[in-house]
Amino acid sequence: MNKLTREITRLSYPVAALIVYTGTEGYRRKNYYLECRKINKDGLMEAGKPVSTDFIRSLTESFSLKSTSSAPHGEIPKGMLFADIRKRKYVWSSPPCKKQLYFRHDLKIPNGEYSLPGLVWMVNNESLSLYAYRAKRLSPKTQLYTAPFFNVHSDGIVCLGNASLKLPENITFQNFIKHWENKFFLSEFSQILGDNPVRSNLVLLFKNSVSSFDNEELLPIKKMKLKNLLK
Repeated sequence: MNKLTREITRLSYPVAALIVYTGTEGYRRKNYYLECRKINKDGLMEAGKPVSTDFIRSLTESFSLKSTSSAPHGEIPKGMLFADIRKRKYVWSSPPCKKQLYFRHDLKIPNGEYSLPGLVWMVNNESLSLYAYRAKRLSPKTQLYTAPFFNVHSDGIVCLGNASLKLPENITFQNFIKHWENKFFLSEFSQILGDNPVRSNLVLLFKNSVSSFDNEELLPIKKMKLKNLLK
């Protein structure tokens, strides 16, 4: 039983059933009728009543509040490329930089700061995807490359492993980006998922990336441009 099922079972109980009727009125014109039936303490539906406009409005507002309560807000950061609160999809970029990274002991890569290429991040619902780029300036036509990391699948989807950071309830766009980047960088890198993400050896690449990252190591993703993420 997952967390959502447990919460529904423990906290919720049915109070009403919304029934939608449809019929044909004229040529290919459908007519809809909504009926609400209360559910009594024995779990049985009572007589139906037409659904009021106020009921529909309150129901819609309730779901709208739930869907947007955890959405980021505030000033749009410079690197934010796309944000759709309805789809819960966000895309942003980070320039080449140095980051503290952590590796599983058997990889024999020392924990420490390493140089990284430019990265494009995408959060779609609760799933994180990561890509690399080489261009000096981003545009919709910018070619994307496989992210040169352990724990990332060939299609860009990240396995977050032992990262357990929780998203704050009231969060700005800046904090949203920081949360997901920390969740990635603070996890322990452990294994290659799928194909080798770079041209040579990933272990040796990291060991040679203390001072700078070699962009020639990046593998282009066929027919994958930045514009593919911005929709």
